[in-house]
Amino acid sequence: MVPESSEELALQLQAAFEARPYLLRPDFPFRIAARRIADACLNTADGDSRYWVACADADGVRHGARPVYVVRRLDGQIGVWDALTQDEGDILAHVLTELALGSATGGTRTPTGYPTGS
Repeated sequence: MVPESSEELALQLQAAFEARPYLLRPDFPFRIAARRIADACLNTADGDSRYWVACADADGVRHGARPVYVVRRLDGQIGVWDALTQDEGDILAHVLTELALGSATGGTRTPTGYPTGS
């Protein structure tokens, strides 16, 4: 991802998440998630891969009895979001990968792969 600013990336992420409300839990914080993920992508996430994955948190359980899936670059160790479910993590990883691949080709690639609901 090569956005001009974290605000630009946050807007792209928020739009992608809001386009899929039926795939994320009802209380998913679209705006907060987009801003935090954008900041983490640009400032703290490690690795150079344009591919993102959701993997089980190696530290164990951070949210009570619920598993946590960390969304991070395929070759990195520092994640950008702690998802409460694997589905949520997979969706976030998919959106980040699509945005990263779109910027790698110089285009604006819209995240795909999920039904549009129409």
